[in-house]
Amino acid sequence: MKSISIDSGSSYLKLYTILDGKEIEFSEASLIEEVPEHSQLKSKINVDGKWYVAGRIAELQKTNFQENPELGEFHGSLKQSIQWMHAFESKGLTGDYETLILSLPYDEFAKSDLRKSLKSKTRYEWLNAKNEHRSITFKSIEIVPQGVGALELYKKERGNDLPESLTLVDIGSCTTDVVSVIWDDVDEAYIYKEKGCTSIKDISTSVFIRKLSDKINEKRSLKIRIGYHELAKAINKQRFELQIGSEKIEFKEHYENLRKEFTESLAEKLKNLLGDAWRSTQNTILTGGGENFILPWDCERRTARMDIFANVKGQFMMV
Repeated sequence: MKSISIDSGSSYLKLYTILDGKEIEFSEASLIEEVPEHSQLKSKINVDGKWYVAGRIAELQKTNFQENPELGEFHGSLKQSIQWMHAFESKGLTGDYETLILSLPYDEFAKSDLRKSLKSKTRYEWLNAKNEHRSITFKSIEIVPQGVGALELYKKERGNDLPESLTLVDIGSCTTDVVSVIWDDVDEAYIYKEKGCTSIKDISTSVFIRKLSDKINEKRSLKIRIGYHELAKAINKQRFELQIGSEKIEFKEHYENLRKEFTESLAEKLKNLLGDAWRSTQNTILTGGGENFILPWDCERRTARMDIFANVKGQFMMV
Protein backbone atom coordinates (compact mmCIF):
# COMPACT_ATOMS: atom_id res chain seq x y z
CA MET A 1 0.00 0.00 0.00
CA LYS A 2 1.61 3.27 -1.15
CA SER A 3 1.18 6.09 1.37
CA ILE A 4 2.93 9.36 2.22
CA SER A 5 3.37 10.99 5.61
CA ILE A 6 3.77 14.76 5.96
CA ASP A 7 4.55 16.91 8.99
CA SER A 8 4.02 20.32 7.45
CA GLY A 9 5.09 23.05 9.85
CA SER A 10 5.18 26.73 9.05
CA SER A 11 8.99 26.76 9.25
CA TYR A 12 9.95 23.31 7.93
CA LEU A 13 8.27 20.55 5.94
CA LYS A 14 9.11 16.91 6.72
CA LEU A 15 8.00 14.12 4.38
CA TYR A 16 8.47 10.37 4.72
CA THR A 17 7.47 7.33 2.70
CA ILE A 18 8.73 3.89 1.71
CA LEU A 19 8.76 2.89 -1.96
CA ASP A 20 10.00 -0.47 -3.21
CA GLY A 21 11.49 -1.12 0.21
CA LYS A 22 13.48 2.13 0.18
CA GLU A 23 12.97 4.87 2.77
CA ILE A 24 12.48 8.38 1.36
CA GLU A 25 12.97 11.38 3.64
CA PHE A 26 12.61 15.04 2.73
CA SER A 27 13.00 18.17 4.84
CA GLU A 28 13.27 21.77 3.68
CA ALA A 29 12.26 25.22 4.84
CA SER A 30 8.57 26.10 4.36
CA LEU A 31 9.28 28.94 1.97
CA ILE A 32 8.06 29.71 -1.53
CA GLU A 33 9.06 32.42 -3.98
CA GLU A 34 7.42 33.35 -7.26
CA VAL A 35 9.81 33.44 -10.23
CA PRO A 36 9.41 34.60 -13.87
CA GLU A 37 8.46 32.15 -16.59
CA HIS A 38 11.91 32.47 -18.22
CA SER A 39 13.66 31.45 -14.98
CA GLN A 40 16.36 28.82 -15.55
CA LEU A 41 15.96 27.32 -12.07
CA LYS A 42 15.61 23.56 -12.47
CA SER A 43 13.40 23.11 -9.41
CA LYS A 44 10.68 25.57 -10.44
CA ILE A 45 7.11 24.34 -10.71
CA ASN A 46 3.99 25.87 -12.22
CA VAL A 47 0.86 25.94 -10.08
CA ASP A 48 -2.34 27.66 -11.25
CA GLY A 49 -0.49 29.48 -14.03
CA LYS A 50 2.37 30.89 -11.92
CA TRP A 51 5.94 29.66 -11.49
CA TYR A 52 7.40 29.08 -8.05
CA VAL A 53 10.44 27.71 -6.30
CA ALA A 54 10.20 26.38 -2.77
CA GLY A 55 12.29 25.28 0.18
CA ARG A 56 16.07 25.66 -0.07
CA ILE A 57 16.03 27.39 -3.45
CA ALA A 58 13.29 29.81 -2.35
CA GLU A 59 15.45 30.72 0.63
CA LEU A 60 18.35 31.55 -1.71
CA GLN A 61 16.06 33.64 -3.95
CA LYS A 62 14.61 35.85 -1.24
CA THR A 63 15.85 39.42 -1.08
CA ASN A 64 14.43 39.97 2.42
CA PHE A 65 14.78 37.68 5.40
CA GLN A 66 11.71 36.03 6.86
CA GLU A 67 11.98 37.03 10.50
CA ASN A 68 9.36 34.65 11.84
CA PRO A 69 7.31 31.72 10.51
CA GLU A 70 3.59 32.35 10.35
CA LEU A 71 0.91 30.14 11.90
CA GLY A 72 -2.16 32.18 10.96
CA GLU A 73 -3.65 30.89 7.73
CA PHE A 74 -0.68 28.68 6.78
CA HIS A 75 -2.40 25.31 7.16
CA GLY A 76 -4.60 24.66 4.15
CA SER A 77 -3.08 27.58 2.22
CA LEU A 78 -1.74 27.70 -1.34
CA LYS A 79 1.72 28.25 0.13
CA GLN A 80 1.51 24.95 1.98
CA SER A 81 0.22 23.10 -1.12
CA ILE A 82 3.05 24.48 -3.28
CA GLN A 83 5.58 23.28 -0.71
CA TRP A 84 4.06 19.78 -0.85
CA MET A 85 4.11 19.71 -4.66
CA HIS A 86 7.73 20.84 -4.60
CA ALA A 87 8.52 17.90 -2.29
CA PHE A 88 6.57 15.46 -4.48
CA GLU A 89 8.43 16.68 -7.59
CA SER A 90 11.82 16.61 -5.84
CA LYS A 91 11.37 12.98 -4.80
CA GLY A 92 9.59 11.81 -7.97
CA LEU A 93 6.35 11.04 -6.13
CA THR A 94 3.54 10.98 -8.68
CA GLY A 95 0.61 8.76 -9.61
CA ASP A 96 -1.94 7.04 -7.38
CA TYR A 97 -1.48 6.58 -3.64
CA GLU A 98 -3.67 5.06 -0.98
CA THR A 99 -3.28 7.57 1.87
CA LEU A 100 -1.77 10.94 2.69
CA ILE A 101 -1.45 11.30 6.47
CA LEU A 102 -0.93 14.81 7.86
CA SER A 103 -0.46 16.27 11.31
CA LEU A 104 -1.68 19.61 12.63
CA PRO A 105 -0.84 21.55 15.81
CA TYR A 106 -3.32 20.49 18.50
CA ASP A 107 -5.27 23.78 18.41
CA GLU A 108 -5.42 23.71 14.61
CA PHE A 109 -6.52 20.08 14.66
CA ALA A 110 -9.52 21.16 16.72
CA LYS A 111 -10.82 23.25 13.77
CA SER A 112 -13.30 20.98 11.98
CA ASP A 113 -13.57 23.31 8.95
CA LEU A 114 -9.80 23.16 8.42
CA ARG A 115 -9.76 19.37 8.66
CA LYS A 116 -12.68 19.17 6.22
CA SER A 117 -10.93 21.48 3.75
CA LEU A 118 -7.66 19.53 3.87
CA LYS A 119 -9.46 16.21 3.44
CA SER A 120 -11.40 17.47 0.42
CA LYS A 121 -8.31 17.95 -1.75
CA THR A 122 -7.14 14.53 -2.86
CA ARG A 123 -5.41 15.47 -6.13
CA TYR A 124 -2.48 17.83 -6.75
CA GLU A 125 -1.31 18.92 -10.21
CA TRP A 126 1.64 20.98 -11.42
CA LEU A 127 4.08 21.48 -14.30
CA ASN A 128 7.78 20.90 -13.74
CA ALA A 129 10.61 22.99 -15.19
CA LYS A 130 10.45 20.98 -18.44
CA ASN A 131 6.74 21.86 -18.80
CA GLU A 132 5.83 18.23 -18.11
CA HIS A 133 2.47 17.68 -16.42
CA ARG A 134 2.69 15.98 -13.04
CA SER A 135 -0.01 14.86 -10.64
CA ILE A 136 -0.52 12.82 -7.51
CA THR A 137 -3.82 11.42 -6.21
CA PHE A 138 -4.76 10.02 -2.81
CA LYS A 139 -7.74 7.80 -2.08
CA SER A 140 -7.96 9.25 1.42
CA ILE A 141 -6.48 11.99 3.60
CA GLU A 142 -5.92 11.20 7.28
CA ILE A 143 -5.27 13.99 9.79
CA VAL A 144 -3.85 13.51 13.29
CA PRO A 145 -2.73 15.88 16.06
CA GLN A 146 0.93 16.93 16.03
CA GLY A 147 3.08 14.54 18.01
CA VAL A 148 0.99 11.37 17.95
CA GLY A 149 3.27 9.97 15.24
CA ALA A 150 6.27 10.27 17.57
CA LEU A 151 4.19 8.50 20.22
CA GLU A 152 3.51 5.66 17.77
CA LEU A 153 7.21 5.34 16.95
CA TYR A 154 8.06 5.37 20.66
CA LYS A 155 5.60 2.52 21.30
CA LYS A 156 7.19 0.45 18.54
CA GLU A 157 10.69 1.03 19.90
CA ARG A 158 9.67 0.13 23.46
CA GLY A 159 7.72 -3.00 22.55
CA ASN A 160 5.90 -4.36 25.61
CA ASP A 161 7.88 -2.15 27.99
CA LEU A 162 5.39 0.73 28.00
CA PRO A 163 4.81 3.20 30.85
CA GLU A 164 1.36 3.71 32.32
CA SER A 165 1.40 7.44 31.56
CA LEU A 166 3.16 9.49 28.90
CA THR A 167 3.47 13.18 28.04
CA LEU A 168 4.69 14.13 24.59
CA VAL A 169 6.18 17.60 24.10
CA ASP A 170 6.63 18.58 20.44
CA ILE A 171 8.49 21.90 20.15
CA GLY A 172 7.60 23.28 16.73
CA SER A 173 8.09 26.51 14.85
CA CYS A 174 5.03 28.39 16.14
CA THR A 175 3.70 26.18 18.94
CA THR A 176 4.77 23.60 21.46
CA ASP A 177 2.20 20.84 21.26
CA VAL A 178 1.55 18.79 24.39
CA VAL A 179 -0.18 15.42 24.23
CA SER A 180 -0.81 13.48 27.46
CA VAL A 181 -1.97 9.87 27.41
CA ILE A 182 -2.66 7.18 29.99
CA TRP A 183 -2.93 3.42 29.55
CA ASP A 184 -6.43 1.93 29.62
CA ASP A 185 -6.28 -1.70 30.81
CA VAL A 186 -9.74 -2.52 29.47
CA ASP A 187 -9.07 -1.49 25.85
CA GLU A 188 -5.33 -2.20 26.18
CA ALA A 189 -4.46 1.10 24.51
CA TYR A 190 -3.46 4.65 25.37
CA ILE A 191 -6.26 7.19 25.67
CA TYR A 192 -5.91 10.97 25.65
CA LYS A 193 -6.06 12.96 28.85
CA GLU A 194 -7.98 15.78 27.19
CA LYS A 195 -7.09 18.46 29.75
CA GLY A 196 -3.44 17.61 29.22
CA CYS A 197 -3.51 18.15 25.44
CA THR A 198 -2.94 21.67 24.14
CA SER A 199 -0.79 24.02 22.06
CA ILE A 200 1.51 26.50 23.82
CA LYS A 201 2.06 29.52 21.60
CA ASP A 202 4.53 31.50 23.72
CA ILE A 203 7.16 28.75 23.68
CA SER A 204 8.36 27.67 20.22
CA THR A 205 11.41 27.72 17.99
CA SER A 206 10.33 31.04 16.45
CA VAL A 207 10.12 32.60 19.93
CA PHE A 208 13.60 31.24 20.70
CA ILE A 209 15.04 32.59 17.42
CA ARG A 210 13.38 35.98 17.91
CA LYS A 211 14.81 36.31 21.43
CA LEU A 212 18.24 35.27 20.17
CA SER A 213 18.05 37.90 17.43
CA ASP A 214 17.09 40.53 20.03
CA LYS A 215 20.07 39.50 22.21
CA ILE A 216 22.47 39.79 19.28
CA ASN A 217 21.14 43.30 18.58
CA GLU A 218 20.88 44.36 22.23
CA LYS A 219 24.14 46.31 22.49
CA ARG A 220 24.54 47.24 18.86
CA SER A 221 24.15 50.88 17.89
CA LEU A 222 23.24 49.80 14.34
CA LYS A 223 20.61 47.08 14.52
CA ILE A 224 20.75 44.29 11.95
CA ARG A 225 17.88 42.33 10.42
CA ILE A 226 18.40 38.61 11.01
CA GLY A 227 16.32 35.96 9.28
CA TYR A 228 14.70 33.04 11.08
CA HIS A 229 16.11 30.42 8.71
CA GLU A 230 19.54 32.06 8.66
CA LEU A 231 19.87 31.73 12.43
CA ALA A 232 18.27 28.28 12.55
CA LYS A 233 20.67 27.00 9.88
CA ALA A 234 23.70 28.33 11.79
CA ILE A 235 22.48 26.65 14.99
CA ASN A 236 21.80 23.32 13.25
CA LYS A 237 25.35 23.36 11.89
CA GLN A 238 26.71 24.37 15.33
CA ARG A 239 28.35 27.43 13.75
CA PHE A 240 27.58 30.20 16.17
CA GLU A 241 28.52 33.17 14.04
CA LEU A 242 26.93 35.31 11.36
CA GLN A 243 28.65 37.08 8.50
CA ILE A 244 27.15 40.58 8.11
CA GLY A 245 29.07 42.38 5.37
CA SER A 246 32.71 42.25 6.46
CA GLU A 247 31.76 41.72 10.12
CA LYS A 248 31.57 38.38 11.91
CA ILE A 249 29.15 38.26 14.82
CA GLU A 250 29.55 35.46 17.34
CA PHE A 251 26.51 34.48 19.37
CA LYS A 252 27.33 31.20 21.16
CA GLU A 253 27.18 32.77 24.63
CA HIS A 254 23.76 34.28 23.89
CA TYR A 255 22.60 30.91 22.54
CA GLU A 256 23.69 28.94 25.62
CA ASN A 257 22.16 31.48 28.01
CA LEU A 258 18.90 31.42 26.10
CA ARG A 259 18.80 27.60 26.12
CA LYS A 260 18.91 27.72 29.93
CA GLU A 261 16.10 30.31 30.02
CA PHE A 262 14.06 28.40 27.43
CA THR A 263 14.41 25.12 29.33
CA GLU A 264 13.33 26.70 32.62
CA SER A 265 10.38 28.46 30.98
CA LEU A 266 9.11 25.27 29.34
CA ALA A 267 9.45 23.23 32.56
CA GLU A 268 7.56 25.89 34.53
CA LYS A 269 4.85 26.15 31.88
CA LEU A 270 4.30 22.37 31.89
CA LYS A 271 4.15 22.27 35.69
CA ASN A 272 1.53 25.02 35.77
CA LEU A 273 -0.43 23.66 32.83
CA LEU A 274 -0.53 19.98 33.76
CA GLY A 275 -0.22 20.16 37.54
CA ASP A 276 0.05 16.76 39.21
CA ALA A 277 -0.21 15.02 35.83
CA TRP A 278 3.17 16.50 34.84
CA ARG A 279 4.88 15.44 38.06
CA SER A 280 3.41 11.94 37.93
CA THR A 281 3.90 11.17 34.24
CA GLN A 282 6.23 8.21 33.99
CA ASN A 283 7.86 9.16 30.72
CA THR A 284 8.22 12.30 28.62
CA ILE A 285 8.86 12.29 24.89
CA LEU A 286 10.69 15.40 23.70
CA THR A 287 10.65 15.96 19.95
CA GLY A 288 10.28 18.60 17.22
CA GLY A 289 12.71 21.09 15.75
CA GLY A 290 13.22 22.77 19.14
CA GLU A 291 14.17 19.61 21.04
CA ASN A 292 17.87 20.49 20.85
CA PHE A 293 17.19 23.87 22.51
CA ILE A 294 16.28 22.07 25.73
CA LEU A 295 19.12 21.39 28.17
CA PRO A 296 19.05 18.31 30.42
CA TRP A 297 16.19 19.23 32.77
CA ASP A 298 14.69 18.08 36.05
CA CYS A 299 12.89 15.15 34.38
CA GLU A 300 15.77 14.14 32.08
CA ARG A 301 15.97 10.62 33.54
CA ARG A 302 12.42 9.95 32.37
CA THR A 303 12.77 11.82 29.05
CA ALA A 304 13.15 10.18 25.63
CA ARG A 305 14.52 12.54 22.99
CA MET A 306 13.50 11.89 19.38
CA ASP A 307 14.70 13.57 16.18
CA ILE A 308 12.76 15.78 13.77
CA PHE A 309 11.65 12.81 11.62
CA ALA A 310 10.14 10.91 14.57
CA ASN A 311 6.67 12.36 14.10
CA VAL A 312 6.46 11.86 10.34
CA LYS A 313 7.89 8.31 10.54
CA GLY A 314 5.45 7.36 13.29
CA GLN A 315 2.54 8.76 11.30
CA PHE A 316 3.53 6.53 8.39
CA MET A 317 3.19 3.51 10.68
CA MET A 318 -0.41 4.50 11.44
CA VAL A 319 -1.75 3.97 7.90
